[in-house]
Amino acid sequence: MSVVVIFDTGIAGDRRHNFSPAQTAANEAAIIRGIRTHGAVAIKAPYGHPGRAEYPKQGDGEHFSAAGHRMIAARLVPKVIAAIGR
Repeated sequence: MSVVVIFDTGIAGDRRHNFSPAQTAANEAAIIRGIRTHGAVAIKAPYGHPGRAEYPKQGDGEHFSAAGHRMIAARLVPKVIAAIGR
């Protein structure tokens, strides 16, 4: 069985701090390398682009609602199953 690490790059935070898209991409690559260095499988959380209404959000318009988290989990499950080889 493989170890799986689900990660997020925090792109919304990067934008708030004026990181360039290239820096965000470099950060993501470094995260993936670090995870793989430890022998784990890296799976990026499918949060989508900040501001898109892809998943239902709470009243603050930023954080996912319970329904949004269920949708994200549903997209992650097949990836995790594939990664652990079941």
